[in-house]
Amino acid sequence: ANSPLLRQAISDVEAAKGALVQAQTYPNPTVALTMLPTADNSSAGYMSGYFDQWIITGGKMKLGVAAARQDLSNAELALKRARSDLSTAVRQAYFTLLVDKETLIVNRALARLTDDVYRVQTGLLSGANAAPYEPASLRAQAYATRLAYKQAIALYALHWKQLVATLGAEQMPLSELAGRVDRLIPYYEYDEVLAYALRNHTDVLTARYLLKKAQYNLKLAQVTPFFPDVDVHMPFGKDFLFAPATISPGTFGTFNFF
Repeated sequence: ANSPLLRQAISDVEAAKGALVQAQTYPNPTVALTMLPTADNSSAGYMSGYFDQWIITGGKMKLGVAAARQDLSNAELALKRARSDLSTAVRQAYFTLLVDKETLIVNRALARLTDDVYRVQTGLLSGANAAPYEPASLRAQAYATRLAYKQAIALYALHWKQLVATLGAEQMPLSELAGRVDRLIPYYEYDEVLAYALRNHTDVLTARYLLKKAQYNLKLAQVTPFFPDVDVHMPFGKDFLFAPATISPGTFGTFNFF
């Protein structure tokens, strides 16, 4: 609901639908009308106009519609891929937090252990049962593990914010995270997974649709030189100053081929 990438993909699908509707729409005719008054503006003098219609031949419109339909299919696949990528990003952020959670537990236990060992060693030193240099290395080790514990806390907070950002939420307070990182991993048959991916993977389907679109565009390029489009232009006029003042077709009707 909050991902801007999904909103962009949905907008691309709507744009592809509009392009498909436009490709299916036949060119509209054009009608123009002009009225010229007499010299003293007392009445109409001459009326003229024209009718213009663009005619698409050779099935080029069907080929264009087929290519636009492939664009729509690719836009829908892009939306499906965006949803899958978002789910994968959330899943990765979630498991990263689970790893941080286990790391935090281990570093906390290790820090407590080194603190206890150092405390025992200093107690032996006070009782004259150890040399003064013996607790020195333990002190450095205790400081190092304590620093690692603090770094684990900061890393957990960082990855929590990354998960919140991936979810598209403005802010979420730190809370208990369910699940374990060492749970059983499902087993998949390689051949079955490969066959499923070849049938349903968005990259494979997108490549197929792009190939079909290229075939339609190639066919369109081959047909165009042999079946040019026709532009029918028919002018007309009416003279009010001279009898019989009837509407007559223009002197030159044109048929333009493109």
